[in-house]
Amino acid sequence: MDKSRKRGHFTRIRTMEAYKENTYSQPRHAALRVTESYYNYTGKVLYLSHRNNIIFPLTLEDKHMNIPSAHVGKLIVEQTFLVAYDRVDEFINQLMIDVEEDVNNQHCEQQRVIEAITSGDHIEKHKSGLKFTIRYIIGGKAISDHPKGLYLTNLDVCIGLDGNGVRHPYSGKEATTIFTQHENDRKTLLRSNFTVTLIDNAKRFDSLYINIQGDVMEIKPTMSESLKDGIWIHRSSHTSQAGEINGIFVNGPTTSHYETLDCLNPDNVDAPMIYYNPQECLTYGDEVKLLEKKYQLEKQRLDKETAEAEERAKRLEESRKERDHQRKIEELERKAKVDRMKDERSVGVEILKIGGALVTGIGIALAAVAKFRD
Repeated sequence: MDKSRKRGHFTRIRTMEAYKENTYSQPRHAALRVTESYYNYTGKVLYLSHRNNIIFPLTLEDKHMNIPSAHVGKLIVEQTFLVAYDRVDEFINQLMIDVEEDVNNQHCEQQRVIEAITSGDHIEKHKSGLKFTIRYIIGGKAISDHPKGLYLTNLDVCIGLDGNGVRHPYSGKEATTIFTQHENDRKTLLRSNFTVTLIDNAKRFDSLYINIQGDVMEIKPTMSESLKDGIWIHRSSHTSQAGEINGIFVNGPTTSHYETLDCLNPDNVDAPMIYYNPQECLTYGDEVKLLEKKYQLEKQRLDKETAEAEERAKRLEESRKERDHQRKIEELERKAKVDRMKDERSVGVEILKIGGALVTGIGIALAAVAKFRD
């Protein structure tokens, strides 16, 4: 047995150095720089364990500091990354590929980073490259509920209240224990297998197909020095012994051989049915069912296109309403501005009228005074 496989896919780096910060000059341009900052607002001293099983106490943040209300009672973790300048484009392209191919929403960090890069949030322009920060918020109750340690998969760290009990689940001895248990479970796990193999030493066939519970399974041809050409089907059963269970005979592991052409013959009921192409396989060679399936697929496609067209029309209508609303607002603002100008002009005219009357009155008064003196 290969002893290296028995130990599992775990490698421990044994060449390492430890140094104080003042004895080491950091390189000016690192290929990648990652900084983690932990802000403990939970009101309790916490303990952090890395995969190397070094445990760090997380002291409380000063109560007199201006703590954001949304962070009170929580642990805030910020990861800051600095990507080298000459690799920024490659880094962003890989992010985009990961997000586009993510159908199960597994790459939430990548999505957040792209949003931050495009929106400018948590992004700092840096002469050495692209620098951005991801912030994680962990509720204090989640940590209190697991005093021996809460493993955070995103950060690969373990957080807890008990400094003696917090241990990273994948460090050293713990990782070996997990792998050993997995191997033991794999060996004792009861499974039933159904394996179909196409041996084609003569190289007569391309891929063939078999229908398993309505699913089309491809059978790729292979060559063998010990097996003759044909379809080989292996069935396994994990009953303690072959026999009858509730009136049904259950065999133990069996291997059966069939001629390939017999399996491809639809009139041969003694051999499992194999098909040349996936379309026939999907409908068991029934032309009517094939047409029905094509109709269903075409209907699904048309329904999808109709739904997308309706969604586009809805967005266009909403955009049109928004533009109309904006135009009305602008029209009202213009009207209000014109009205203000008219009001200001009317006030000016009235002031001129009053001023003219005053001047006239003063002139008459002065003339009267002059005449009186004469």
